Amino acid sequence: MTTTVSPPTPAGQWSKVRNELQQLWHTELRDSNIRTAYVVCGMTGTAYGMVTAVVAVYLNNVRGIDELTIGELAIFFSLGIAAFSVPMGLLIKKLSPRTMLSVALLVYAAATAIFPFLLSFGGLAAARGVDGAFSVGVWVSLETILLMRTTTAHRGLITSLYTISMATGYGLGAVFGWTVMQLYPMQMVFVAAGLFASLAALIAYVFLDRDIHPIAGSDHGGDHSHESGAQPVKPADDVRPPILSLYWKIKTACIPTFCYGYFQASLVLFLPLFLIKVREVPKEDTSLLVASFSIGMAASVVFVGRLGDRYGHLKTVRSLVALGWC
Repeated sequence: MTTTVSPPTPAGQWSKVRNELQQLWHTELRDSNIRTAYVVCGMTGTAYGMVTAVVAVYLNNVRGIDELTIGELAIFFSLGIAAFSVPMGLLIKKLSPRTMLSVALLVYAAATAIFPFLLSFGGLAAARGVDGAFSVGVWVSLETILLMRTTTAHRGLITSLYTISMATGYGLGAVFGWTVMQLYPMQMVFVAAGLFASLAALIAYVFLDRDIHPIAGSDHGGDHSHESGAQPVKPADDVRPPILSLYWKIKTACIPTFCYGYFQASLVLFLPLFLIKVREVPKEDTSLLVASFSIGMAASVVFVGRLGDRYGHLKTVRSLVALGWC
């Protein structure tokens, strides 16, 4: 007799997520480092949401900077990210995630708070470059802490909660930015974001462990399937430089990251200006675009994670990229 297995229902999927969360509550989520990382992530996301919601409108409407120059400033931000990604990773190894996270947040806070008071293009470009460089330090430090303190069995759900924390911060930041604009000049949004980031740096320095060590089962720091002292053998026909070999291994992950950056740049830089000039939307209301974006991200992350667990993560990522291009 043939037995038919019914596919899991949405209620069954939610029940599974709830059971995993209950299990995590008694394991990884009791770790003060993970809880602190989530708090810092949410506060940092709030600072980013405040700035992201207003930066293009501020530069165009308040400072009178044209769209082409705004795009050039965004290039400096991207160059900061690209140029300092690897150095920041090395600094995290040398200084510890706690120290690097605190320092990166403080530098980001300073660059953000002084941004609206810089008068020259060079000053604005330098601030955006520093913003991008130390933003890398913030996010890589947070992700390193979570990966070190999480087992591979729970990594997907822990990462989903991290994304939800970040998205919630972005949404709150957009609302806070809108509120500040109702009471003060738009420049004060940047100052308030700097204060949020500074407070996040203080929380990180006070509540994270001085030396954070990987837990058993995290597989952090290398592939433990090899014998002690043994190194993976590089294929004889692999003539690519090490950095290209690394990018080839993670090529699928790079595609959605690029797409996300391209989409966010469009959302942040040009959509608000389009709505103001063409659709005559009040400039204060365009800050709520980021809140809508963040709500969608937070609402979908667990569902997408479940798709990955069921059908395969690479297949899910490729399908989402194809859907996004359509």
